[in-house]
Amino acid sequence: MTAHELLSELRAKGVEVSSSGDGRLVIDAPKGTITEDLRSSLGAHKAELLQILEKRTNVEPSPARDLAPQMPPPVAAVMPRVAPVPAAQATPPPPKSNEDHAVVASVAEEIRQLEGELTRLRTDEEARRAEVEAERLAAEHSLRMEQEQGRQQEEEIARRRAEQERQRIDAEARDRAEEEKRRQIADQEIERIERELAQMRATENARRLQVDEQMSGAQAAHQGALSKLRQAEEEQANRRAEQERLYLEGDGRKRAQEDELRRRAEMRFRAVEEEIERVQAREQARVRAAQEAQRLVEEAERRRAEEDVRRKAEEQARLTGLR
Repeated sequence: MTAHELLSELRAKGVEVSSSGDGRLVIDAPKGTITEDLRSSLGAHKAELLQILEKRTNVEPSPARDLAPQMPPPVAAVMPRVAPVPAAQATPPPPKSNEDHAVVASVAEEIRQLEGELTRLRTDEEARRAEVEAERLAAEHSLRMEQEQGRQQEEEIARRRAEQERQRIDAEARDRAEEEKRRQIADQEIERIERELAQMRATENARRLQVDEQMSGAQAAHQGALSKLRQAEEEQANRRAEQERLYLEGDGRKRAQEDELRRRAEMRFRAVEEEIERVQAREQARVRAAQEAQRLVEEAERRRAEEDVRRKAEEQARLTGLR
């Protein structure tokens, strides 16, 4: 947030900000408007705000009413104006009747009530103004204290920064001296290493000539051995290819046999399952036939018993009729 955006936000909230002329901000704000974030923003943009406000004051002087606190209008401005009672009417003439006397007494009582209400409103307004002024002074005092603390913190930060800068310069000087010393030592070491390197190069060249001669003989022997190894590898590869071919052919035959055995086994399984189903069907038919025969036997026995009972009953009835 810039200083101009901060001023716009404060004015939108009804906060008036001005410069006192001695490097301080004068803030007139309603109660509860200045939050901690706004206080932090005011402290952070104090210098820019002072510069903007002083520039506006020099270019376009603000009216006096803009610098004055925005106080609410006095009670007299919002209360209905009560017409003063003329001196001649302050003491009304004696009423001519009881009705006129009652009207005059009612008007006088209403005037006294309005005057009492006006006095009470003025007292309340003065108390409220005193409270607002006290809150404004307290807020201004708090802001001044915060500004003073901010100034002290800025001075402390500047002092620490200067001390750190001095320490940095001293450290850089020490680092430069040490770097120069290390550079001299490095130059001497480089010269020594270059001499040793020249000697090492001469020794290395002689060694390389000897090694080249040895390598030439070894390479010839290596080529012969390598040719024999290649021939042996080719023969081994041919044998491995033949073994793989034989293995693949055997594996194919085994798979074909395994498929044929599996097919035959599945056919046997299906035949056994079908035989089991036929046996189960015959057993179920036999059980049903036995149950049906048992039912018929039971039915015949039941009918025979009923027939015996019926004959016995007829015989008993016949005997009873003969008697």
